[in-house]
This record gives sequence, structure tokens and C-alpha cells, in this order.
Amino acid sequence: MFLRRIFNLIPKDPFFEALDLINRGEFEAALPRLQGLGDSRNAGIRQKARLYACEAHLQLGDQVAATSPEEGLRHYQAASDLEPRFADIHNKVGETSRRLGRIANAEEAFRRALAINARYFAAQLNLAELLVVTGRADQALEELRRLETFCPPLYQEMVHDLVGACERGGPQDHAVTFLEIRKLMPTRLEVARQAAQAAIRRGEPEVAQRLVQDLLKEHPQFPDLHHILGLAYGELGRADDAILEFQTALAINPNFLKARINLGISLMEQGRRDEARRELLRVLEIDPANPLVESALAELAGARTGS
Repeated sequence: MFLRRIFNLIPKDPFFEALDLINRGEFEAALPRLQGLGDSRNAGIRQKARLYACEAHLQLGDQVAATSPEEGLRHYQAASDLEPRFADIHNKVGETSRRLGRIANAEEAFRRALAINARYFAAQLNLAELLVVTGRADQALEELRRLETFCPPLYQEMVHDLVGACERGGPQDHAVTFLEIRKLMPTRLEVARQAAQAAIRRGEPEVAQRLVQDLLKEHPQFPDLHHILGLAYGELGRADDAILEFQTALAINPNFLKARINLGISLMEQGRRDEARRELLRVLEIDPANPLVESALAELAGARTGS
């Protein structure tokens, strides 16, 4: 997500219209515009169109997967086709396929996620559980032993119990322990984070602010939360607070490009042009020809010329 004021600085063309729709949560409406940019002569536009189409499919999948897993899977698979390097999408494909009883497809998706990120806790747990319930205890034991080497401390005792259960061959032990682990996994964080983003899209930044501030008490080192709080402050007209939150997000993750773009725009709106230019140029070091940044830099150049 980006600050709404960004869309006052950029030319009206299909890419920016699509991005504005995504920013407002109108994902279905954005997709045809993004798909139409596949033949753009601008390589940066083509790349960004794929990335944001992937994000739109992912958000749509998250919205419907619980009530309509078939439709959710369709969106997750479309997102995976667009950006096959994202382990989280493969894991979502796997989880939804498993719900639909497509065990072979689920296993393949979990293994793809782990090929991208070998220390992906949720995908490793999902794969081990699938192997258990399909009667492959020896393979499950191998996956659980791997999981035991890197799982967070909160889960270590339970994963150790699962290893022991596999070694003893007691299937009744597995289901209970897998369930206990899932109850502890940070679903509240993700649900509340998505609720805060939705509140900003609805034009309710006060709601987003309250949600995120509560989450930050428990997760102060989660950069996306600081970024969302910065967006909320920006919409509330609290520019200094927004800048501080974007800077905090970047102190945790210097490669968080959306936070850096929003920081640059916030500085630009405050008249701090040199600082804004410096932040925007840092985005181009990681993502050359970013069309949002190019438009903002052109605006800065025009302001300098006119001054």
C-alpha cells in the first residue's frame, strides 16, 4: 500500500490507474488493466504489472479461500504463475489444495515452497503433517528432524514430541500435537494486520492506528506494522509521525521498498526535497526504473526548476 497523495503526483495512465485501484482494495477491477500492460514497451512497467497482478490475486485468494477454497486456489495459482519465486504463495496453494483433498498437488506445493526457503516453518510443518496423515511416517520423521533444527523456541518442545511420536509410531499423538502447534502460530497477527490495511483502504486510518499500535506492543520488530502505522498517520495528516514510522520500518529492513517510497513522498510533501530525492534514489539502486519513483523524481526536478 502507498499513501494516497502519491496518486496526485503521477500521470494518469493504465498502470497508475491499476495501482490506485489496488491501493483502494478494488483488486478485481485492477487485474484487467494490469494484464493489458503485458505488451508494454517499458520493461519496468511490464515487471511491475506482473508484481501487482500477483498481489491482487493473492489478496483475492485470501478473501475467499476460507469460504470458497476452489476460487481461492484459482487465485493463488494465478499468483504463483506470475511470481513463482514467492515461497508464501506456494504454501498457500498447498494448504488450499490439501483442504480440497488434492494431496499430491499439496505435497508438490509445500516442497516448492521449501525449495525457495528451506527454513520456512509453516511449509515444513505442513509437509510433515501431510506425510503423517498419508502414512509415510519415515519421511515425516525426516522432515520433523529437519524442522527441529531451526524451529522457534516456542515450538521446540512440541516438535521434539512429534519426533518422538513418529519414532514410536503412535498416530494418535501426531494429530493432537500438530493441532497444538497450529493454535500457537501467529494467525492473530496476520488477521489484525490485514484488518488494519483494509481500514486504511476504507478511509478509516484511526481504526488502523489502534489495531497496529496494539500489535506493536507484542511485535515491535515487525517492519510491516511500522509501515502500516506510517500509512495511517499519513492519512491522518500526522506527517512527522508517519516519517518516523517509515524510518523505523527501514531501520529493521533497509530493503523494504514500499516503506522507502512512502518515506520519500512524505519528505517531499514536507518540502524536504534533498532528503526525499536521496530516499527515492536509494529505491532505484534496488529496483531500477521503478515507475512510481521516476514520476516522483520528475516532480522533484520540476519543482527545483520552478523554484
